[in-house]
Amino acid sequence: MWSNILSAIAIILSVVTFVISLIFENIKLKREKNSKIFQDIYFKYMQFTIPKAESDINYIHTNDRIKLTGITEMTNILKNLRKKSSFYKFTDKKFYKKLTEYIMEVEDYYSRKLNTVDDNEKYDKFKSESKEKISKLYKILLKKLNKG
Repeated sequence: MWSNILSAIAIILSVVTFVISLIFENIKLKREKNSKIFQDIYFKYMQFTIPKAESDINYIHTNDRIKLTGITEMTNILKNLRKKSSFYKFTDKKFYKKLTEYIMEVEDYYSRKLNTVDDNEKYDKFKSESKEKISKLYKILLKKLNKG
């Protein structure tokens, strides 16, 4: 009789262990799939496009004024990034909203600064703020990547 009870317990434990391992495997596969989609959308932007565009923002002296260059390229990149994020509009609305609202905020920032940075001091402040904004954008993206 004890052997029957022990056998039943062993079978139940085996089934429970099997079900738990299936659940964890499905979670792992889903996370890997989401990571692949994320990388397909954002990897190139994060690795190459945004850093290059940010480093290409510069200024030139014309008629005793400073004129920013590279802003239009950066805002175009941000607009494209926002458009490419539309996948998440249907799969993760919270992330999509947070990301796209922040990207629009950064686009507006660059547009406002285009004609207001006219000396070295303002340019240095602008570059510092620009890097902070891009860093925050990366934090939003990396949080999504790590969360899955």
